[in-house]
Amino acid sequence: MNIVMIGAGAMGSLLHQQLDAYHQVHFLPKPGQQEFGFTETYQFTHLNGNTEQLVRRYIKVEQIGQADMVICALKAYQVKGAVEYIAPFLSPDCPLVLQHNGMGVFQQVRQALGDNYKLGLLLSTQGARRVEDEQVLHTGKGNWQLGSYQAFDVRDNPAAALLNHLQDCSWYPSIREIQWTKLAVNCVINPLTAIYDVLNGELNNDRFTDIIDALINEVVVQAKVEKINLEPERLRNTIYQVIRQTAGNSSSMREDILAHRQSEIEFINGYIVNCAQHSGRAAPQNQWCVTQINQLQKK
Repeated sequence: MNIVMIGAGAMGSLLHQQLDAYHQVHFLPKPGQQEFGFTETYQFTHLNGNTEQLVRRYIKVEQIGQADMVICALKAYQVKGAVEYIAPFLSPDCPLVLQHNGMGVFQQVRQALGDNYKLGLLLSTQGARRVEDEQVLHTGKGNWQLGSYQAFDVRDNPAAALLNHLQDCSWYPSIREIQWTKLAVNCVINPLTAIYDVLNGELNNDRFTDIIDALINEVVVQAKVEKINLEPERLRNTIYQVIRQTAGNSSSMREDILAHRQSEIEFINGYIVNCAQHSGRAAPQNQWCVTQINQLQKK
């Protein structure tokens, strides 16, 4: 299968490593970059410490029409621009699979491609980190969760390719509930670790209990408006389990703030704030997180 990957970051490289042995995987360069025909070698380090050399191969955007599947593994705020860039060249039969944090991206992509375009969603509990252009680390064992945003069929070849060749990948008909659960985890861990400049495990401290509970309750309320029922105590247990399991990790948002990069706050806590504005139900704790992160991004 001819797969085109948009995004050569940590998750895009992890997908590349797992799919490259079975399919032709090419990368799309950023607009304006002259990398057609260019190959880029990088070192991939497995969980057991073993390393291998992999090669990223780049194509022209005009060639994307030959793809059997396109996977977009970008920051949430980058997806809209990337989709608008490739839209004129996409085949109407080629599904687009989105791999991103947060929520609100689907609405932007559907506006660009239409209500009937095949859109898949790929969530992950895998851990990966790109140290530099030439080195990617697989930092945490997890699984892939595949589902449909719209018109993406589990019986079609693209879905089968991901289910068969990604490590621990399963199909989830109720992918939206899983996405909301992941959003809740991100609404707690990402902003709090960035605001207080701590590793994930520090959130297990009692001083964070009240703020975590408030964030959880606000997410549950907005999920219910979207007809997603999240059980607060179960969600709380899930979040604290992730905190414990990733205790030594630095969240992606904390890393973004430390590196003076744009964060995904508008698609995480900001999404809850937007939902609250439409539903007429306040989400003050999520709004506080958005305000604090935006202030940190200006420094």
